[in-house]
Amino acid sequence: MTIRHAVILLASPLVCLLVACQGGGGSGASGSRVNSVDNPWFVAALSGSQADLDAAKNSGLNINAQEKRDRYTPLHTAAMTGNLNAVRFMIENGADVNARDEDGRTPLMMCLYRGQGPAAVALVEANADLEARDRTDKTAVMFAAQTGQVDAINAMIRRGVNLNARTKSGQTALIFAADKGQVEAAQALKAGGGDTALRDDRGRSARDFAVMKNHPAIVQLLPVN
Repeated sequence: MTIRHAVILLASPLVCLLVACQGGGGSGASGSRVNSVDNPWFVAALSGSQADLDAAKNSGLNINAQEKRDRYTPLHTAAMTGNLNAVRFMIENGADVNARDEDGRTPLMMCLYRGQGPAAVALVEANADLEARDRTDKTAVMFAAQTGQVDAINAMIRRGVNLNARTKSGQTALIFAADKGQVEAAQALKAGGGDTALRDDRGRSARDFAVMKNHPAIVQLLPVN
């Protein structure tokens, strides 16, 4: 795909959908706010084309520029669309793995929100901040639990993520997995040391959520506490 064709994609329904889910190739901190069509890194993030990535690198424009409306960086865009080649290339060329969008979400969080497991693992292995919290107080492992991204959960466990972090309302990653019926995610969290006895601020455990939402496989997995 050429840069010209990829620019057209920036106004496509796909990109509109990605925006709606929010409610110098030089490195350096995020901060400059741009129209995405003016920075070839955004084009490359969507296409994943090596030619577009090389062109973006050679442009000299900021790889950590933020899109005006939602403050996505090119790495956010590559992560959300699951362009693994683009994610890896951008990381190698100075992309900030911990950049925040307008909702305080990192590329890893948005990657997991969109269910892009392989790209999420690449971000975890690039030392993304696993304990960062978004505006709703959720961490990356909570997003992974909701969408059932087991490989990403296991990658985070290997890096020592806090599986028992809680939101302001007391919810844990295991509670999120139980609520959404993500059996394999619940298994991975439990095996990795997730505390099955923790309860939210209304006194509900992960097992209670599984019972309420009629997820019998998770009910059987979790002990009565």
